[in-house]
Amino acid sequence: MTPSRNPSVRRPDAIGATLLVAVLAVAGCGKKEEDQAAQAPPPPPAPVETVKVESVEEVVTRLGLDKRLRMEESERPSSGDAASDMKRLEALLVFFDAMLNAKEDALKPMLSARDKATLETMVKGGEWKTLGQDVDRVSIGCAGPDVLAVFLVGDKFQGQLWTFAESKDNPDQIQLEAQPNWPNMMDKLSGTTAEPRIKQWMAYTRSSLEESKKPDVPLESAQEDRSVKGEEPASGQPGGTPGKSN
Repeated sequence: MTPSRNPSVRRPDAIGATLLVAVLAVAGCGKKEEDQAAQAPPPPPAPVETVKVESVEEVVTRLGLDKRLRMEESERPSSGDAASDMKRLEALLVFFDAMLNAKEDALKPMLSARDKATLETMVKGGEWKTLGQDVDRVSIGCAGPDVLAVFLVGDKFQGQLWTFAESKDNPDQIQLEAQPNWPNMMDKLSGTTAEPRIKQWMAYTRSSLEESKKPDVPLESAQEDRSVKGEEPASGQPGGTPGKSN
């Protein structure tokens, strides 16, 4: 008599074989997933943000700024970083527009602490409101971190040298710091473009300050008056107006 077989009872070797197949199947799937992951293409690079480089005239028009502002395209900020250069260009144009049109709130955050004090003195004295009324044109030119502004008032040219500076309170805020000015400074400069004039201005400042260290040598007083009115302070008496020179 043939013994009956219980279909639910499996031989040990058959069970072992089934488990082995299952393990191999799982292992195979894991290896396949690992291979697929290894063969997956790398993620695409982050998109590069493009900067629209506008002309000086386009920026003046877009921001609704004063048409008396002038800047040659060859003398705009040019560090090689398009985004930074556009930010500086806008800041420069806004800065001198604010000066021409007595926009105290726009100008003040862009001034150094010393120049802010000068501005406050002008505002209290009442001359700030009429500061730019007699200006026919402002020609702006850059060379590295330095900016030369030449104001045409009637038939006279008056200049002021500025330097870009970082705000201690707000790193994103562009500031301009006025450099020492001297009586009849424009008469001491030659050429028609900003870069050589800026170099001459700085060289004259260095030599004048060196001369001041010598005993018994009178020094032509540097003007702290930075308005665009053109008045010369009395000898040895610094003024205090943003943007003035002769």
